[in-house]
Amino acid sequence: MKRTVKEKVKVRNHTLTIFLDSDFGFIIQSDKNEEITESFTVSQKDTSKCVQLFGEIGSFKQVPFSYPKRMELSMEGGAHERMPKSDRIRYGQTWIVTYWDDKFVGLKQLYGELFDLFPMPLFGLKIDLSEVGSNYRSIITWFNSLLHVVEIIEVEGEDCDFRRYLYAMKYLKPWDRLTINAKPSDYWETDPIKFWTDQLYIKHASWLYLKHIKEMESSEIRIWYSNFTDEEINELFCSLKDGYNPYLKTLSFSIRRSANPETFLKDLNATQFCEDAWSFVLAGRRRCEVTYRKRHSEPDLRMFSLTIEKLPRLPLLKLPSLALVNVLESMKFVNLFLFANLSKRMKKIVKENIKIRNHTITPIFKIEFVFVIQSTKNKKRKEYICIYPSEMRAPNCWNYFENIGSMSRIPFGVPHIPDAPSIWTFWNDQIIGMKEMYNEISTVFPMPLTGIRMDLNVFGGIGFLSIVSWINGFNPRIPLIEVEGENCHFQLLYETIEQVFTEQLIIYATPGAYFEPGPLVTNVDQIQITRSRWVQVKHIKSWNSSRIEIEYSNITDKQINEFLRLLKAGSNPNLRKLRFKFMRHLSRETILEGLEATEAEREWRFQLENEEWCAVSYLRLHRIHLGLRELRIDIERKEEDS
Repeated sequence: MKRTVKEKVKVRNHTLTIFLDSDFGFIIQSDKNEEITESFTVSQKDTSKCVQLFGEIGSFKQVPFSYPKRMELSMEGGAHERMPKSDRIRYGQTWIVTYWDDKFVGLKQLYGELFDLFPMPLFGLKIDLSEVGSNYRSIITWFNSLLHVVEIIEVEGEDCDFRRYLYAMKYLKPWDRLTINAKPSDYWETDPIKFWTDQLYIKHASWLYLKHIKEMESSEIRIWYSNFTDEEINELFCSLKDGYNPYLKTLSFSIRRSANPETFLKDLNATQFCEDAWSFVLAGRRRCEVTYRKRHSEPDLRMFSLTIEKLPRLPLLKLPSLALVNVLESMKFVNLFLFANLSKRMKKIVKENIKIRNHTITPIFKIEFVFVIQSTKNKKRKEYICIYPSEMRAPNCWNYFENIGSMSRIPFGVPHIPDAPSIWTFWNDQIIGMKEMYNEISTVFPMPLTGIRMDLNVFGGIGFLSIVSWINGFNPRIPLIEVEGENCHFQLLYETIEQVFTEQLIIYATPGAYFEPGPLVTNVDQIQITRSRWVQVKHIKSWNSSRIEIEYSNITDKQINEFLRLLKAGSNPNLRKLRFKFMRHLSRETILEGLEATEAEREWRFQLENEEWCAVSYLRLHRIHLGLRELRIDIERKEEDS
């Protein structure tokens, strides 16, 4: 029968895994469905076991066999189907137990029999150093003699002997992955160990020193619970920079303490690209990215993760002109900006060949000074160039420098923020930084400036006047300026209205306290004030704007009537639309008193002395805010009729 099976039956799409723990044995698993498994267990001979038959295995004639039922595979109180998936795979749908005086002898005999009848790939080995006893040397020697390309080896063992631990690490020869979950009961300093594996995982690494890592030539290394100091981590990074282990692609290790970036990044000329991540260049045109983070599942654990990749080479200047333009046009704006700043030649190429279409630029002066470059086709697509104070630059970070305008060696950073491509720059004077950066951007990439947003709380007097002078220097005028500032200084708000030249000024700022200013001469075509308790009729009368919006005003009905009388007499000759929003009822009779207004289609009209007409209407805006009312005043100027 054995000869017939050997000649007629071929087992395909299956692999074999050896396990050595409290029992020894094999798991045969389908490549197509990992839950389809069969198991052969080598157990210590015990006459109390339910032996069902005897068979010949290798050179042994009467080997006891049994076929445990599924209920016998259960944990206490649970059936096979309720067992964890890993245990179901371990014991298999079919489970054969063989009994031997010596489990290791039985393992070798059973393996020889299985491989002779059904040759199949050896997938891996799982060995528990606490269970294999004194045979561990013989077992490792036998396993290495099999000469199979093994995908994975897992070494287990709680409080195992450190000598066994070192022997397994030193002599096991996997080809793909070695996972060492074993935890030595004690350890001492050892010589470096050469590893024969592409991927190396070590869970309990308190015994590891830097010299051990330097001997590891794996492409992927993961180390848990190490005792490395910041100085040792820096030495490791410097070794990588100098060319250690050219095969390494990823390295991660954990420590049970906080680390200091200034120490572990010393002399690396690293560039910080987000809050807890840096990159530096290695020998051989490679780049290393380092992240250092807390592990959420273990708050006291800090993880270092390194990714090493080859720097790409693309001889752009050797490309045909059309191909070069296609490459440049595919870049994001921030990448194109960096590319243009590589050299004068690059800047000239970009300036002559690339036109930034369907994009706008908005300078923002808030807690962060930033330029927002936004697509007009997709409002969610934004890119940012940030102007930070130099004191925000961490030592040994952001060591990439660019010349911007008349300023040289400005520290740059390119953080990794997929949804918000950004450039971070650091300046001794942020206002100078905004001016220089805008000149640099507009020279190479002219695009519409949609407006400026500013927070009055971030300015001192000198800085504010400098920004106002810069704003007023634009020709044509800036289309929109938005002013914010909770509890801001009223003097700055006053000067903004009086000094800024723009098409439209929107003031969201709320002064902390205010005095009663005299008439204000504005240089804006449209003005909107959302917190306007300080606004009086004399201010509106002095504004030479065509559209004025006053929200949440304290102006009374009688004062509105006073303004309408002034308007009738010739005040505000440029005014076309005036809007008041109130959280109160309005008296039509008081507002229109003495104006000889006539009602027509929900509005009241009266004639000005220059024979132009003014229309007054009154709306409830409950959809916006319950109780909110709007008074609309529209002047029909003769220029509109012509």
